[in-house]
Amino acid sequence: MKKQIKQKFSNKKEEKIDWLKAADYIEKQIRTFNPQPGIFCFWQKADGKLVRLKILKARVLKSMDSKTYPIGKTLVAPQNELCVQCEKGFLIIERLGIERKKEMGSEKFLRSHPSFIGTILK
Repeated sequence: MKKQIKQKFSNKKEEKIDWLKAADYIEKQIRTFNPQPGIFCFWQKADGKLVRLKILKARVLKSMDSKTYPIGKTLVAPQNELCVQCEKGFLIIERLGIERKKEMGSEKFLRSHPSFIGTILK
């Protein structure tokens, strides 16, 4: 019943990640809408193609250097994990998937898409 309520009252605006929010807010949003309808963002590849990414599991990074990066920038966190700069804090992406493809852990995703690091998610 909980899933039905989420699907009935969610809309595309709620399902798209707004990197201008705090990392803890986005992490809660991901947990709330997982597995359906899911949370997504867009990644613009080097060739200009816009790819929709579904974020399935994430956690807030508790400590990282105080350097500020552009909002939505993808980085490698201290434990070689995929990290994204949010308005307030950093979010570690643990599981994700390209739309209509199999989901995977961030480590496997980065091996398949090495150019992902340093891009800005939309």
